[in-house]
Amino acid sequence: MNRKLDFRKRPIFFVLWCTALVSCVPDPPHSNPLDPFYNREINLQISGRVSQKNNPYTPLDSCLLLLTPGNYFTFSDNAGNFVFDKLLPGSYQVVTYKSHYQTDTTTFHTDSLVSKPLFIYLNGLPFIKKLYFYSQFIDQWWPDPYYEIVLNLIADDPDGMNDIQEIRLNIPEFDLYESLRTSNRIDSFSISLQGNEFPDGNIFNIIGKNALIELVDRSGSTQREGPFFIHRIIETSPTPLSPIGLALVNNQPILTWQEFSVPFNFQFEIQIFRIIAGIPNLIFYHKNIPSRQTEYQYPEILTAGQYFWVIWVRDEIGNLSRSKEASFQVQ
Repeated sequence: MNRKLDFRKRPIFFVLWCTALVSCVPDPPHSNPLDPFYNREINLQISGRVSQKNNPYTPLDSCLLLLTPGNYFTFSDNAGNFVFDKLLPGSYQVVTYKSHYQTDTTTFHTDSLVSKPLFIYLNGLPFIKKLYFYSQFIDQWWPDPYYEIVLNLIADDPDGMNDIQEIRLNIPEFDLYESLRTSNRIDSFSISLQGNEFPDGNIFNIIGKNALIELVDRSGSTQREGPFFIHRIIETSPTPLSPIGLALVNNQPILTWQEFSVPFNFQFEIQIFRIIAGIPNLIFYHKNIPSRQTEYQYPEILTAGQYFWVIWVRDEIGNLSRSKEASFQVQ
């Protein structure tokens, strides 16, 4: 015969029953700081490593890692390792910075004394090491003289030069996008633009306009650098005086030119070419000739043959203007 226990008649049994029931329930984690039983001595730790995104996943040192909430920070060591300790249970974000790398944001949750390590991979971004952005006026006998805008740059990428997909020149006001060409150096890129590539065919419209450089890597990340500006286009060229017109000269000629008067600072440069089988070959290039100078003696001995020389003007910000060719002969 089943009997039903009446707790109203035997209250002591009710108390014992509740005590036994409570003892079977596990203790809660008390991870909420508002919990009166919250353990303020908890010292959780998270460690990890920062590496390059691409194979061979090279560890990255000196990365700045910011942890929120809490606004803690640390740096990765020579092996890419880092540690955050004295953490409380909860969710966190780590933001990782390094120059020339794409910033990474990683979220993690920790509720035990030992957590799985974090592995953070940063994508290296292409960047410009050197840039030359200038105008030049090339005066010549044939074909017609012309003006052009020249952009030369040296680029690099932490993931290697093969990671660079494309480099573009962007002039927003003209809605102009042009890809730069590679040269015989893997890290060298260039482009030249002439007047017909500008609105109304007027190359002078570029003066003072914003020019941006866009560098794109194989993962599709795009870096924009700039703006860069053309501040001046030199409209006139220097004039050679002697020797000219295939004049016969000695083997150490004195080159003379007309005084060049403009309202900005500049220096002269001289180039001498020898004609071999109808092809000009540069044999001499001299820079940094003062603007007040109007002659220069060739410092070596020329062999018999046909030559021509040109004189350049270079202003203080790199813009150029070149004279017509002045020919001479040495017997």
